[in-house]
Amino acid sequence: RIARFQSSSIAPIPSPLAALLRWARMAVASPMLLAAALAGLTGAIDNGLGIKPPMGWRSWNSFGRNVNMSVMEEVMDALVVKREGNLSLMDLGFTDVGLDDNWQACGQGVYNGFHDILGRPLVNQARFPDLRAMTAYAHARGLTAGWYANNCICRENRYFTPLEVFTHYSGDVQRLVDLNFDSVKVDHCGQFNNLDRWAELINGTGHPVLIENCHWVGLLPRYNPEGQLWCPFNYFRTSGDIEPNFDSVLTNLQTMTRWADVQRPVSQPGCWAYPDMLEVGHLPSMEEDRAHFAAWCVTSAPLILSLDLGNEALAKRIWPVVNNPEMLAVNQQWAGHPGTLIFSKPMHMEDLADGYTWGVPCNASDPQQQAWQAKRIDDNDKSLIMVAFGDSGLCVDATTRNPVGLTPCNDTNPWQVFKQESDGAMRMRLSDGELGCLEIFGKTGPGMQVTSCWEEAAAHQLFKFENGVWSDMGTSGSNQYPPRCVARNDAYPYDLPAHFIAWQMWAKPQPNGTMAVFIVNREEENLHPTIEFARLKKVFGPRFNHTEGDQVLVRDLYARTYVGIHTGSVELGLLAKRDSRFFLLSQPDGVAGIAPPSTSTLPKVLWPLGLGIWSLAVAGVFAYGVPGVSQTPCDYGFDEDSSEWSETESDTDSDSNAEAVKPAVMEATPSASAARAPSSAAAAPAGPA
Repeated sequence: RIARFQSSSIAPIPSPLAALLRWARMAVASPMLLAAALAGLTGAIDNGLGIKPPMGWRSWNSFGRNVNMSVMEEVMDALVVKREGNLSLMDLGFTDVGLDDNWQACGQGVYNGFHDILGRPLVNQARFPDLRAMTAYAHARGLTAGWYANNCICRENRYFTPLEVFTHYSGDVQRLVDLNFDSVKVDHCGQFNNLDRWAELINGTGHPVLIENCHWVGLLPRYNPEGQLWCPFNYFRTSGDIEPNFDSVLTNLQTMTRWADVQRPVSQPGCWAYPDMLEVGHLPSMEEDRAHFAAWCVTSAPLILSLDLGNEALAKRIWPVVNNPEMLAVNQQWAGHPGTLIFSKPMHMEDLADGYTWGVPCNASDPQQQAWQAKRIDDNDKSLIMVAFGDSGLCVDATTRNPVGLTPCNDTNPWQVFKQESDGAMRMRLSDGELGCLEIFGKTGPGMQVTSCWEEAAAHQLFKFENGVWSDMGTSGSNQYPPRCVARNDAYPYDLPAHFIAWQMWAKPQPNGTMAVFIVNREEENLHPTIEFARLKKVFGPRFNHTEGDQVLVRDLYARTYVGIHTGSVELGLLAKRDSRFFLLSQPDGVAGIAPPSTSTLPKVLWPLGLGIWSLAVAGVFAYGVPGVSQTPCDYGFDEDSSEWSETESDTDSDSNAEAVKPAVMEATPSASAARAPSSAAAAPAGPA
C-alpha cells in the first residue's frame, strides 16, 4: 500500500485495518507518545519554560514564504554578532530562532497535504535539505531553534478517523523531538487544534519544548470555577496579525488588557499574553519603533523580532531601541502583575474623562464596586432613578450608549435618568423614540451599553442594588454565568481600535514597590501629559510603594537618567505625535546619594549639578568594583553622557555575557548594586550546546 501511494498522486483512503496497524506501529515506536495521549489532561502546562516572557526572532514578518535554510542560518549568525559594548542580540536575551510557515512539501503527502501515511511531516528538501543540521547550527552558537505546526500554507483538514488524527499529532511531535527543536508555534489553520493533546504529547517525550498558541479563537487560557488556570502552552496570541504601521501596533496592544485583571491576571509566568511579533525596524521612524518596543515591554509581552537581520543597516537601526537593559528588565521582571492600561483618552467620541462603568466579577474587597446609590428623582414616579457613585458627584451617563460612562450628576440630563421596572430592568427613551435597556455587554462585560430591550428580559439586563453593590442577576442552565457587579473604572472598557485613541498610559509593577509607566501619544497635537501617582496607587494598591504625600524619584528609561523628585504627580512637558515616554517611579531613598532638595538650602539651579556629581560617583563605583560583588556586564555606571560599558566586561567571555546581560532597574534599597535582575537568557529554553 505504501509503494502504491508513492507511485500515485491520488491519496489512498486508509482502511480500518491499516489504521489499526498504524496505531500499533506508533505504540511500539513511540510508547511515551501513546502513554501521554491516553493520560489524563492537566491545566496549566508544567514544562518549566517561559518563566519570563520569551525573547527571540521569527521568520514570517520579514520573509513570509520566502524562507530557506540559508536565510535561517544567516539570521543565527547575525544574532551572535558583537556590536556596541561588545554585546550581541543573543547577549541581550534574543535567543530563540523560529522557523515559520513554508518549510513543508505541499502536495506530497496523503490527502494532498504534507504528512506521509505514517503521520510523519514531509519537508521541502530544496528549501531545507537538513533541518537537524540547522538546529545544530543554532545550538553551536548558544541559540535555540523553533519550528511551526498546524500550518496555514496547504492546510490539512481531511483527516477523519481518531487513529488518523492521533497519528498526525504524534508524527509531528516525534519529528519535533527527533530534529532537536526547542520551541514550536502551533497555528490554527489545520484541524489539529487540541491544545491539551499537543501539550501532553510534547511533555510526554521528556524533551523540553516552549509552546506558542497562535490565534486559536475560543482556545485561550481561562480560570475554572475552582480558580485553576487552564493554559497548556507558554504564550498565546491575543490579536490578529500585526502589520508594519503604528495603528496596527496600537490596535494589537489593546488586546492585552483582558488578560491583566489586577487581582487575578491570566498573563503570568509560564502563560504569557502575546500581541504578535515585533515590527521594530519596519516602522517609519525611530520614535515609533521605540514606542512599539516599550509597549511590549510594559505589558510583559514576548519580545519576538521579525526583521531581516542580514541587512546590516537595518540591524544597526534597531540596536539603540532594543539595547536598553532597563527596558528589557521591565519586561522580564515579575512583581505580581504583567502590566495593563491605566488611562485612555479616546477620540471621535464624547470625552467621558470621569470614568466608565464596568461589568466585572463581584469582589467584596473592591471599593470601586461598593458605593453605588439609586437615587429617586420624582416623588410621583418612584421608578425614576439616577445612579450615583458614592459622594463623588458622578452619575451613570448613557449619552454614547456604548460604553456607558460617568459624568457630573444632572437630573435634567435625560441620558442619566433610568426607569427601573419591578423585575430590575433599567429602561430609558432613546433619541429615535425607541425604548432602550441598560445591559452588561455580551453578558460578561466588561463594557455596559444601552441597547434595544429584549422581548423577555435577560439576566444581564436585570439589576439590583444591595448595600452599595449594583449587580445583574446572572443566569443558570446551559449558558450559566455568575452575576456581574458594576465597578467604576477610569479605563475605556473595550479594545479600542487605534483610530479611536488619542493617547494612553500603561503601567507595570516592578520589584520592591517600584512602578514602570509608559505613555504613548497617537494623535494629540500639543499633549502635556501628567502622571498622577494616586491613580497608579488606586489601580495597583500595595504593589506600588507609595502613600499620599510621598516623594517619588522619576527615572527616564529611554535616556537612562534621573529627571528629579516629585510629589503627587510629575508633568512630562510636550509630547509630540507618534512619540512616547517611559519612566520608572521609586522611593528616593532607594538610590544611594540622592536626597530630596531642600527649598531653603538648595536652589533649583544647583539640583542638576548635584545629580551629575552623584552619577559620576556611582559610575566610579561600578567601574572599579564593589568589595564582595563580582563584576559582570550588568554592573555599569548610569552616566547619561556615555553608553560605554566598563573595561571589566571586555574581558568577560561570551558565556558570561550570555548569562548576565541585563541589569535590573534600580532597586529600592541602598544595596541595589548587589541585587541585579536575573539574566534574560532564561527567557527562552536553553538548547543543547
